[in-house]
Amino acid sequence: MAVFLTRQRGLIRLCTIESNQRKLSRQRRLALSSRLTAEVSAPSILMNYAFWRRVSQLSLLCLALMLGLSACLGLDTTPSAQPTIAINQNPLSLSPTPTAPPYLVGAYVNNNTFPSSSGRLIVYVIFHHGQLPQAGGQASLYFHFEDGGGIDELNNQAGGRTTGSDGFATFFIGFSGLPANMPISIDVTVQFHGISNITEKDAASFSVVNSAPSATPSAPNAGG
Repeated sequence: MAVFLTRQRGLIRLCTIESNQRKLSRQRRLALSSRLTAEVSAPSILMNYAFWRRVSQLSLLCLALMLGLSACLGLDTTPSAQPTIAINQNPLSLSPTPTAPPYLVGAYVNNNTFPSSSGRLIVYVIFHHGQLPQAGGQASLYFHFEDGGGIDELNNQAGGRTTGSDGFATFFIGFSGLPANMPISIDVTVQFHGISNITEKDAASFSVVNSAPSATPSAPNAGG
């Protein structure tokens, strides 16, 4: 019996020793693995730190070069102000649109230049109200030279004519013996009920042009 108990105690002690050895072996393996991991990670961390440090240095260098170039070239790095548009919200300050005259008078002739001192002139008078033809206007003409002197021969034929539904009044004026190269102006006056007389100075003009050839110069004497 004593021998059996002794064997049992020996087996228990042996098992305890083997268990302790296994724990110690496991702890050694864990310590070795942690040490290897630390040795492998340390160079990687150092490499990443060196990379980002170099990137920041290069960025600062590029910024310094840009500022230096701007200073040398005289470039303005200040952002320019955006243009603004001012809108006048006060309609009373705007200048009013000019209104067209309610009555318009004009004239033109069938020919501005006559090659002969005798002929017939046709004068067309236009009378409008609000840009529309106005019938019933009494039109008369006054012919004069540029110095203001009237021409009786023509003015005796420039009595009143009445504008038709198209706003026109037509004058047929015959002339003879007019001086050449002297412009003749035509003033137009229109009378219409309810308004003052309307006169358009120098509404049209014409002249007689001297087309006679000048004397042919004689050939120079060929003799000595």
